Amino acid sequence: MASSIAAAAASDAPTLMSIPLELRHNIFEFTALRQQPAKKLLRAWFEKKDLAEQTAALATKDPAGTAPRVVAHDDTETDSDEVQNEDDEDIDEDEEDNGLGEEEENDDQAMDDDNDEAMMDADGDGDGATLQSAQTAAAPPAPVISAAPKWRHIPKFMRISHCPPALELLLTSKDLSRQAMDWYYDVAVLRIDATGSFTHTTFFEVSLGELTDAAFSPIENIRRVDVTFVWDTVWLRESDAFESIYQAMLRQRAEFVVGILKRAPELTNVTIHWHDSVNDDESEALKLDVLEGFLTFSDRANVKLEEHYLAPGEEPDSKSLAGMQRMEFQRILDGGHNFR
Repeated sequence: MASSIAAAAASDAPTLMSIPLELRHNIFEFTALRQQPAKKLLRAWFEKKDLAEQTAALATKDPAGTAPRVVAHDDTETDSDEVQNEDDEDIDEDEEDNGLGEEEENDDQAMDDDNDEAMMDADGDGDGATLQSAQTAAAPPAPVISAAPKWRHIPKFMRISHCPPALELLLTSKDLSRQAMDWYYDVAVLRIDATGSFTHTTFFEVSLGELTDAAFSPIENIRRVDVTFVWDTVWLRESDAFESIYQAMLRQRAEFVVGILKRAPELTNVTIHWHDSVNDDESEALKLDVLEGFLTFSDRANVKLEEHYLAPGEEPDSKSLAGMQRMEFQRILDGGHNFR
């Protein structure tokens, strides 16, 4: 009798799929929370790809070699909304200094080896040192690899707003996994700062290109995109900068982003944030010219334009988007228009 009651109760027990959809969305959102913020998700993707390529290269060079040891860079990422003076070499395309911190790691390893040797030779007869030497000779040290430091700059011009739901939830069932990922791509926003890291055009284009060309690229499923342009017509007119060069780079950035979004078949919403220090006929003509390519998405997506302008005579705050862009333009001018 008791077993039949228990069986009947079990058959009536609620399941995840029987929970109202709105509550399931709350569950999806909760499982998507991470200790690492979502803005670093794409940075982590590039670093993982970098390490996989380095590991594959080592395996090709020495198939019988020891698996590499990964050393993470202990750096403090500066958000794109903070003023900073970065060393240009950090994001130079030729940067291959993947061994930063290796010397420090080797010093730490040497100290650990000394401590291990002392522990193994507790009786003081010297056998521990001999045994340790034999083990070292038998097992060569693993090569040390680390992701290139340049990837820490990815969030400055490209980030995603949400992490996906936890893998454990996605493995629960196919139906639940499909619903969870459908929720994710409904809420996740790919944010591209089209004028971010304006000096480093090559790094900007190569990074976006790698993300788009990769197998199972998130671009294939992304539905919502925010694209930000921050321009400074007032400064360009008043400075000694070659305005035509800056405008050419701006058009190139816009065309590249349009090309990337054309490879997003699920795209449903495109929001463009246009910032400028003045709103007159000339700046309006530039805006319409730069944004013309985005109109091609209007037949399959909701394209929205949000405009932001400084008041006449207003100076931008140094920590605002307009203020940071003005300082970057000034650095480009001071560097002799050295776009990379």
